[in-house]
Amino acid sequence: MGNRGPQPVPTQILESRGSWRAKIRVEEPAAVKIAPVMPKWVTGLAVDIWNELVGQLVEMGTLGSCDGHHFGRYCVFMARWQNAILHPTELEIEKVIKLSEHIDRLGRAMGLSASARSGLAKPKENSRENRGKTPFTKVGQHTA
Repeated sequence: MGNRGPQPVPTQILESRGSWRAKIRVEEPAAVKIAPVMPKWVTGLAVDIWNELVGQLVEMGTLGSCDGHHFGRYCVFMARWQNAILHPTELEIEKVIKLSEHIDRLGRAMGLSASARSGLAKPKENSRENRGKTPFTKVGQHTA
């Protein structure tokens, strides 16, 4: 049986959110922030998708050197999805639905949507988790 509950949030994302949990984590492995090598099985339209996105994802910090096969699957699924959309048949509709689910799941893992990236935003000074909190003061000391 697999792990239960939501997947843990990477420390880099927790830090960008300003979470205290990032400070208690130690020695979390991190991918080197360079473009991964494209697997040989990424061909055709999937290569174009790879080339279109790889630089942007490395720059965002959501794709690293060890993510080539994961990202390759995304590119292959996206190419198949585009082909099914461009050349629809009744059988292709079911394929489009399944491919869409795979694409969404892989894309969220790499920050490929606005909603996935929203979790990467740093909190504002007056964020929800900071509301109502005042700086620590000693007894008898007044704040200005």
